[in-house]
Amino acid sequence: GILTSTGGMTSHAAVVARGMGTPCVAGCKDVVISGKSATIKESAFKEGDWISIDGSTGEVFAGELKLIKPKISGDFAKYLSWADEIRMSAVRKNIKEKGFRVRTNADLPKDAKLARDFGAQGIGLTRTEHMFFDEGKLEIFQEMIIAEDLESRKKVVKRLLPLQRKDFAGIFKAMDGLPVTIRLLDPPLHEFVPKTDAEIKAFAAKSGVPVKKLKAKIDSLHELNPMLGHRGCRLGVTYPEIYDMQVQAIMEAACDVAKKKVKVYPEIMIPLIGTAEELRRLRENAEVVIKEVFAKKKIKVKYWIGTMIEIPRAALTADKVAEVADFFLWHCFYQSLRGHLGLIEGVQADKERVKNIYLSCHDFLLA
Repeated sequence: GILTSTGGMTSHAAVVARGMGTPCVAGCKDVVISGKSATIKESAFKEGDWISIDGSTGEVFAGELKLIKPKISGDFAKYLSWADEIRMSAVRKNIKEKGFRVRTNADLPKDAKLARDFGAQGIGLTRTEHMFFDEGKLEIFQEMIIAEDLESRKKVVKRLLPLQRKDFAGIFKAMDGLPVTIRLLDPPLHEFVPKTDAEIKAFAAKSGVPVKKLKAKIDSLHELNPMLGHRGCRLGVTYPEIYDMQVQAIMEAACDVAKKKVKVYPEIMIPLIGTAEELRRLRENAEVVIKEVFAKKKIKVKYWIGTMIEIPRAALTADKVAEVADFFLWHCFYQSLRGHLGLIEGVQADKERVKNIYLSCHDFLLA
């Protein structure tokens, strides 16, 4: 479980924990953390000690308590049934279908199966970056990040392809007959690299890259404000081989399960776009890959390509973006209003590689 001394029940840590099915108590003021030890009121704990967390009540217990598998029952089940009645009776203008579906977040096949057991009617967001943190995948992805040229990156990316394809196939099987929205890689690359000196030395030993050179590469990925930096679709523009691999894995998995009579509805989501031109370029790349997959697999499946509207510029240009998108997702982008232009554009303009992308996509200069 997760226990934090700051934050709250709607903080990012709590939301991510909920999506992982992990108990979380955020903002416990009685917790004081110091290095690898902590005190909770008068009780002291060190690394390796057991505590038990009740994410529903916010209670924290000393020791390892006996656990039971949770079920939707009682008042909560009754409340959800009321919500379903209202949901299914909803009428929306210009939409023939009565009611609306509730989807879930799921990043792995086991998450998708659990979500469906709980009544989800599709997956609204599969965050592909979470797949890379699995054992056996992270080190490969790290090798891709430190690769010095395109051919080296392509070789490493090719090793990730079957791993991603297997995950997508598992998700499609679990959601048989229901739509699945899959977001291509979104976070900045620095989130995946080793952080501590010990981790850097260990990775340097495995990869054969000198520690000094590896540190320099990691330092070069640092950004003042990564939320507005080299991430999302900008990674797809700079490193198209990453998005090409992910699209290939998604569509190969879709074709494979379709041959086994699984009803599959893949929705490929390109993140953090700000203009129609960004989406147009990356959509064209994706459709080239999809065409190759269909020819190789000798089968076609219906697919959708869309984006998430998560920065103000995307919202302001949504009418143009809609011309090249099959669907939209909407997301609240939390960011200080101090950087007015940066916020509207969703860009950290002091990052040179981000600026270069936008000089090629737009007819204005980021100052």
